[in-house]
Amino acid sequence: MASKGKDISAAHLYAQALLDLACAKGIEQAIAAELASIRQIVLDNHTFGLFLKDPSVSEHDRRKAIDAAFSGRIDVLLLNTLLVMNHKNRLGILVGVADAYQEMLDKKLGNINVDITVARELEPALLEEVRQSISTTLKKNALVHQKVDDRIIGGLIVQIEDKLIDGSVKKQLELMKRKLMAAAP
Repeated sequence: MASKGKDISAAHLYAQALLDLACAKGIEQAIAAELASIRQIVLDNHTFGLFLKDPSVSEHDRRKAIDAAFSGRIDVLLLNTLLVMNHKNRLGILVGVADAYQEMLDKKLGNINVDITVARELEPALLEEVRQSISTTLKKNALVHQKVDDRIIGGLIVQIEDKLIDGSVKKQLELMKRKLMAAAP
């Protein structure tokens, strides 16, 4: 369990260092996109993910694989970060570094992730209206992720971090039913 905490801490340190260097060069968003792509590669390719953290694979062999996969395809700053992580045998926390980097960048940019659930997919104009309304209310740039669930019948469910605002028709009907049941003799 203590190892997991150390991994999270190390991931935050690598992410912060990378973000600081990327900001100094004005490429923080480009690095975020590249890092997100690498994160997805690691998650999608289980064998590659295991290869990166396998202690029986030499640093040299991992370096050759990293160079072959990413050299010339990603910014040299990110490539060097991967090589430093390889040298320190920390490529196993790469997904955590990517997550921490994105979280730190979002905070720096004033972004907040918001999940909305709707009964039917919203038209782009209406989705933008919802995004702007949430952004204005929160005084942050809302990054809205839309999910469709026809079981809510209508309305909207908004999830912002650990807060849930349920304005669905289904919820309203449940509340009405409770009130009617409570009032029944």
